[in-house]
Amino acid sequence: MAERFNTQADALRLGKRLREARARAGITLIFVSEQTGVDPGQISKMERGQMITLSPNVRKLCTFLGVSAFSVRAPTSELGARIDALVAGVPGSETRVAKLIDAIEELVRNAT
Repeated sequence: MAERFNTQADALRLGKRLREARARAGITLIFVSEQTGVDPGQISKMERGQMITLSPNVRKLCTFLGVSAFSVRAPTSELGARIDALVAGVPGSETRVAKLIDAIEELVRNAT
């Protein structure tokens, strides 16, 4: 039986790492599909974190793209989990979320 993700945020983080690895390699979903035998629609769903287990196809993708399926770190708090899910679920949001956190940190430093 395939191992389940602890949270949806874990699946989203892995999907993001898969998508980033494919983009860095400059290869298409179709190419990955042809090389792995995994349907391109399924690969797209995996990259969006829409999987609940580390299925054989998820593992094939991880192996092909050189992404560890097991380096999904757990957030240290509920707020951390919310931020991780936001960043993983909205492509391109990491920079904006980081700027927001920088601004909050600045406010906290100036308030003391």
